[in-house]
Amino acid sequence: MFGLDKVQKTIRLIMKKIQFTILSAITVFSLSSCYYDNFKELRPDSALPSTSTAICDTNSIISYTAQILPILNASCTQNCHNNIGSGHDLTTHASVQSDAVGGTLVPSVDGTGGNPMPQGANPLSACDVAKIKKWVNAGALNN
Repeated sequence: MFGLDKVQKTIRLIMKKIQFTILSAITVFSLSSCYYDNFKELRPDSALPSTSTAICDTNSIISYTAQILPILNASCTQNCHNNIGSGHDLTTHASVQSDAVGGTLVPSVDGTGGNPMPQGANPLSACDVAKIKKWVNAGALNN
């Protein structure tokens, strides 16, 4: 009987170790699976390299030709949104205005949409997003 008691204690000890290991693994997996990627947390504007030392001016009228088109050319149309890239052309005012009025342009560039742009690159600066929003709110004019 003495030998059987010792075997039972050993088995109980092993079972406790196995239970502890399984419980620890479940806890670790549970905690790590609750993570939610937030676009603005992953790529905050403050982490962007500054390309300009100029102050962001959104008080004046925002011009498609002078301000919006250069932003789109630098961040959107070089590799993707041109007439040979993704199939979603942003090289003409009409196509950009269609997205602006249709409500897909701003959520894409400010990170609130389901498919933040530009993909695989740094987001637009807060200044560029503010300019696009102001231009859209003013009617997305071809000026």
